[in-house]
Amino acid sequence: MISNSQFLLLTFDYELFLGKRSGTVSRCMIEPTKHIQKLLKRYNCRAVFFIDTTFLMTLKSKIQFKACREDLDLIFTQLQSLYKDGHYLYHHIHPHWFDAIYLPELNQWDLSDKHRFSITGLPHEEVETLFQQSTKVLQEIIYPVDANYKPEGFRAGGLYFQPFGSMKNTFIKYGIKYDFSVLRGMVNIQDGFYFDYTKHPEKYIYRFDQDLTREKIDGPFYEFSIGTLKLKGTQKLINSIEYRLNKGNTNRKIFGDGLPSGNHLGFKTNKKAALTEKIRNKLVTQETYSLELVTSLKIKSYLQALKCEGYLQIISHPKLISEYTLEMFNKFLEISFAECNLNTDFKMMINN
Repeated sequence: MISNSQFLLLTFDYELFLGKRSGTVSRCMIEPTKHIQKLLKRYNCRAVFFIDTTFLMTLKSKIQFKACREDLDLIFTQLQSLYKDGHYLYHHIHPHWFDAIYLPELNQWDLSDKHRFSITGLPHEEVETLFQQSTKVLQEIIYPVDANYKPEGFRAGGLYFQPFGSMKNTFIKYGIKYDFSVLRGMVNIQDGFYFDYTKHPEKYIYRFDQDLTREKIDGPFYEFSIGTLKLKGTQKLINSIEYRLNKGNTNRKIFGDGLPSGNHLGFKTNKKAALTEKIRNKLVTQETYSLELVTSLKIKSYLQALKCEGYLQIISHPKLISEYTLEMFNKFLEISFAECNLNTDFKMMINN
């Protein structure tokens, strides 16, 4: 056991955009991840990359196109390099990729059809097939590096992972022990999909069985829940002004070149709830701790959360980072390692 340590869990959703235009593999995945990998190596950090395996399955189905074959090769090479560096590569599943339309003239995808966006809305047989294929593609990627590789972790696409009960046997069957889908205190109901993580244990890391948000001391699975940063009052105002003054700067331009599918966090469906949310948002902004959202003004808040809680999960997307946020995240890591006894291996966090 490591005592007097602060645990920094760095997680990245390795994926394209999920809207009408996906963006390119080069700009959304390969190029930004190279920068991230370099930064992680500089500080000897160990991160978790959630690989959108449903995209890789879809990409493999189009290998008759030269561009798709080349993209697949680039991804395989990069993921093998990440694994060699000691990073974890786990499942990230967006079922609506199987309804995507390939746009060969752009070498991009149209993911407008979202009727299968949530994995929990699928029949059990489809879920079983998804996890079987997801495991197979991850093992295929890592086999040249590690013939015994088993992906033990999962993050649900869109964080939609309720109810979990029907997934229990699938998790056991495919050796999945760790989930990273609970966004503490948040609820989202949209297009027939939902999650409600407003009730959760006080602990950020806990064991569970049938319910993601209920601790069971001897449960077979571990939840690594995601915290949020609240910006309010003067802090929110200054952050908003800073963003507006600098959003046109070239170093603020994100690497990704696709179109987003929209915000899936905190969405309300009934009018009363929507009004309450609108009023609340004028007073408080609530966001995940993220590489793509960190600014010079937020570094202090990130560091304070890390020191006070002893645990901070960063949830990021390579496609959304910019040169500026890389610079700010480098500064955050530099200060954190100087002032804290940091550990970035999530498996070392379990007993602490």
